[in-house]
Amino acid sequence: MNRNLVLVGTFLLVGAFAAFIAGCSSDENGGGGGASFSATTYYPLGLGAEWTFVNDSGDTAVYRIPDTLTIDGHLVYRIIHTKPGGTDTILATIINGGIYTYISDLDSFVCILPATFSIGQSWVVFSRDSTWNTGGYDYHTWTEINVKAMGTESVSTPAGSFNAIKFMSVEESGYSIAVGDSAIEDVEYDTTYSWLAANVGEVKNLESDGTTWSLVEYFLGNPVK
Repeated sequence: MNRNLVLVGTFLLVGAFAAFIAGCSSDENGGGGGASFSATTYYPLGLGAEWTFVNDSGDTAVYRIPDTLTIDGHLVYRIIHTKPGGTDTILATIINGGIYTYISDLDSFVCILPATFSIGQSWVVFSRDSTWNTGGYDYHTWTEINVKAMGTESVSTPAGSFNAIKFMSVEESGYSIAVGDSAIEDVEYDTTYSWLAANVGEVKNLESDGTTWSLVEYFLGNPVK
């Protein structure tokens, strides 16, 4: 199913130099200067919360928060994601009002939603850049994930109609190999859209392959404000 704005997987780093950025680095000039929205309102975390989704083919997927744990002094919510083909786990927490996810491969928290945001604002969720030289060849690999709050839309789902904020997530990944004056390069883009509603969370998701997931039912438990 969707990555629920948790758009960071496992990254293999090879080489002598790597730059890694994880955190909601904001495009200061990107906001529309209008109303400000709260991350914890649009991404509620609470023990016992559960969201059920259905896609175009009738497949279902469920996110539920059965318990919590502590990592580096932070209260972390364990989100169990059950989907066609298997189950995975998302570890989410609130740091200074922002929503963060813990990436075990990086042993780090990554900000996915800043404490406050406005329509038109964009931010870097994740950025990694690596360069090295082996056998006379210069190698360069990079990955960057950007999220933008696009605007508000009315969204109809089996769970009801919601006034939601539409988010666009773009993941760019690529590599280049150069020797002398010759070089090859390959760049790929993966774009997904998510709609988040106040005091509900995600209500709709459009994956890069065209698959749409819609909220069927939800229970918030005791969300943290």
